[in-house]
Amino acid sequence: VDADGRKMSKSTGNVIDPWTITETHGADALRWLMFADGNPWVSRRIGSQQLDDVVRRFLLTIWNTHVFFTTYARIDGFDATSVPPDIADRPITDRWILAELAQTIDVVDRGLDAYDVTSATKRLERFVDDLSNWYVRRSRRRFWRSVTEDPSDKLAAYHTLHVCLTTLSRLLAPFTPFLAERLWQDLVVAVDVDAPPSVHLSDFPVADPAWIDAEVIIAMNTGRRLVELGRQARTDSGHRIRQPLARALVTVPAQEAAGLAAVTAEISEELNIHDVTLADAATGIVDRQLKPAFRALGPVFGKEAPEVAAAITALDRDAVERLLAEHADGRVMLDVNGRTIVLDADMFEVVETPRTGWSVVRDGGYAVALDTTLTDALRHEGAARELVRAVNEQRKASGLELADRINLELQVAPSTLDVALASAGLYDLIARETLATSVVRDTDLVDGTDATDVALGDVGTARIRIRRA
Repeated sequence: VDADGRKMSKSTGNVIDPWTITETHGADALRWLMFADGNPWVSRRIGSQQLDDVVRRFLLTIWNTHVFFTTYARIDGFDATSVPPDIADRPITDRWILAELAQTIDVVDRGLDAYDVTSATKRLERFVDDLSNWYVRRSRRRFWRSVTEDPSDKLAAYHTLHVCLTTLSRLLAPFTPFLAERLWQDLVVAVDVDAPPSVHLSDFPVADPAWIDAEVIIAMNTGRRLVELGRQARTDSGHRIRQPLARALVTVPAQEAAGLAAVTAEISEELNIHDVTLADAATGIVDRQLKPAFRALGPVFGKEAPEVAAAITALDRDAVERLLAEHADGRVMLDVNGRTIVLDADMFEVVETPRTGWSVVRDGGYAVALDTTLTDALRHEGAARELVRAVNEQRKASGLELADRINLELQVAPSTLDVALASAGLYDLIARETLATSVVRDTDLVDGTDATDVALGDVGTARIRIRRA
């Protein structure tokens, strides 16, 4: 059917020329839409918007990941035939994406065996999203670093992303044959003379047993869920992600607590938090009060319901904490006019109000509490990160290549901020993050198109200028 859900017919004039579709959007986009857009017996809406969505959301995501890899691999001279580091020695992000790849292979293989393209394509879409929007984004700095900084870590990142892309090429071959072939030619045939000359002449992938790690997947899923809550807590507090915060207290279901330590560094970096600690996020951070549920109280207590409700409302913070601690089963015993009554969990609601200086977000058994108190040191670090953002935007606007080094000139005001940034080593951070070979301060930057003014939050301002080194 057409984009509006009407059956295509010549008399209606809504028939789409298939050659126009393939010339405009590519055959792979049409194939993926037919495979992945719902169950096979459901009509397919086909139009430019639907095909554009497939290209943007799925195919371009794969292509951009491929371009990211090949760009840095070319810069660093990565040899795909070199000996890769052992899986067990790689960072948790590498082990996690390989574990996800193993699961994807299994789901796609079983799905195709059962003629279940829907399950297969949905799992592939999820893997592509995980690869691009979590693995690559979390690993960018590993590819940016100089090969001399941590060669084993950088080699692990290259081998991990290479095997993900080449395996993805073989998984995609039945669905998007042209994109799969291009990936295979660029990543395999170009570097391995003994490889099959086409992805369609290669074997369907089989997961390496060393990739399989259910515990790593659980731990990373826990970490990603806490990151989502942490982002919401940041939004609620009004602190942007570039502003570092001192600490976060997190809670998770008991069965997931053991694996949390493996991903606290990921949570810390993603949320720009100095310290992430497993704790009871309610203790000392939120004030809890009980709110009566009148609909549940009325049928049980009748005329006494208003008195019971008043007794619930009158409980102070300490009394609420004591009652909740004594009755972990969700029921509460309350004294009303000298008589002890039992309140079931549906008779009241626990209302949490974050205390001043904290932003708390809870979802089921998961919670994140951010300490939003800003010290001068945290504000200065936030200013440095604003400078990094501004310089990298200037790099992009100037048309510099990813590996191009620059000379950075800047003026920071007031002078006390300039001294603070220097004494804290933050100019070194700025140089690393912007590929600056030199940072010249207090220069006489004149007004003009080659100088840019930058607001550094509430602590100061700066003027920057970059030159290719």
